[in-house]
Amino acid sequence: MTIPRRLVVVLTLVIGCVLVLTSTPRAAIAQEIGGDFRISFVGGSGDPTTGAHFPAVACRSTSTDCLAVWNENITDQITIQRIDGQTAAHLGTPSTISSMGVWGSYPEVAYDPGSDRYLVIWRGYHDIGGGQIEVEIFGQLIDAENGNEVGPDDFRISHFGPAGDTAFQASKPAVTNNPNRGDFLVAWMQEGGGITRDIGCQLIDAATGQELGADFTITDAAGPVSSSSGANDPAVAHDTVNDEYLVVWIAQIESSGTGFEVFGQRLSGAAGAEIGDDVRISFTGVDGVNVDQHGASYPAVAHAAATDRWVVVWKGNDDPDPQMAVLEGEVYLQALEGAAGTLTGPRLRLSDTGGLGALAYSVSYPKVACGPDLECLVGWGGDDDVGALVDEEKEIFSQMVNTATLAEVGGNDVRISTMGATGNPNYDAYSVHLAAIPSLSRYLVVWTGDTFNPIPLVDEEFEVWGQRYAGGLIFSDGFESDGTGGWSSANP
Repeated sequence: MTIPRRLVVVLTLVIGCVLVLTSTPRAAIAQEIGGDFRISFVGGSGDPTTGAHFPAVACRSTSTDCLAVWNENITDQITIQRIDGQTAAHLGTPSTISSMGVWGSYPEVAYDPGSDRYLVIWRGYHDIGGGQIEVEIFGQLIDAENGNEVGPDDFRISHFGPAGDTAFQASKPAVTNNPNRGDFLVAWMQEGGGITRDIGCQLIDAATGQELGADFTITDAAGPVSSSSGANDPAVAHDTVNDEYLVVWIAQIESSGTGFEVFGQRLSGAAGAEIGDDVRISFTGVDGVNVDQHGASYPAVAHAAATDRWVVVWKGNDDPDPQMAVLEGEVYLQALEGAAGTLTGPRLRLSDTGGLGALAYSVSYPKVACGPDLECLVGWGGDDDVGALVDEEKEIFSQMVNTATLAEVGGNDVRISTMGATGNPNYDAYSVHLAAIPSLSRYLVVWTGDTFNPIPLVDEEFEVWGQRYAGGLIFSDGFESDGTGGWSSANP
């Protein structure tokens, strides 16, 4: 009798013996689940003056639901919506959670399983009186079970510069959770008062929202990884295996003649203490040669627990491939060993928008998320010429990467979003964000986009949309004679 390899988990023999197969981390088959679905409903439908922008998403680790957050342009405040990651159904109704004196923007969100709470953070413009605006990072804890606000309201996280001094500001926030200790780490870019841009951080207790110690700076404008431009665009993730954080950012080392490159700093999960020195992660072009023609931007980071590796992605220019055009922007990936924090494997170019050498096509704002399996999902916005797409028709694309082999898996540059009719550049998707849903071995991808379907949506009416994406649905148990590439996730 031949037993289908996809069904073997426990094999009971007629002689009464039981053979238990111990599975290794699972190999992923990547595919969309259902169609794009609308998450935000700002101002109804048919009004291009209303919209939702800069979405972010995080998911519970022991349930199927997620929390999407965004900035509304009607109230200029932060709104949340719970989503069932299995069915794509809305859970409850949208809720505005911020009440900034002026407005809030660029929200981010992370989930803590111990307290079963989300932390939503944002850049807040707060009127301190007399029309003076102080810009800092604020946050709100959300009960994951019902979406209610808990703890202090709109609590301040960053404290950059003297109180009331509007010359100092914090922006571009990022957040991750440490489930080992029940903390959040928040990072941001800070500038002003004659101080070059640096990356500031703060630890937050997930249960209470209280700050754990004072703000601390992990970059130094006077240090070796520095320039007159300072550090910018922080992103952060946590390593559950070694209980460490990795914060990444871009900076330019003028003394070495580099363009903007990606750097990283590991921090202790216990108190945020620095572990070793800043590490350079990206190497675009040749240092000292045409530095205005190559560089890195928009870094993102995640940790793959199955292989204990950091995965860092960014938009980069000037690939050594001779087929690439000068200033052609694509998505790149570099892995680091979790325990040592050292670079491992080659730098990978994940995207090939418009084909190599096609300068008219480009990418923006890549993101990465890792679930419990070997693979991580990388997403980005961009225009491409695959299928019947045309130049300036911006959609969301993705690529699965195996963190053990550091190779692409699944389809190449898989299109996620479908905004408007294919071939119509008037409708776009941008500002992608994604999160793993560990209990389902899938991902939830969100973005901002405009479309005409369903009617009465119109051009320039930007809303938040979502798509469920499968990954890690199959056991890899060592009995495969020809690999798992032909397995079906639809009929496991």
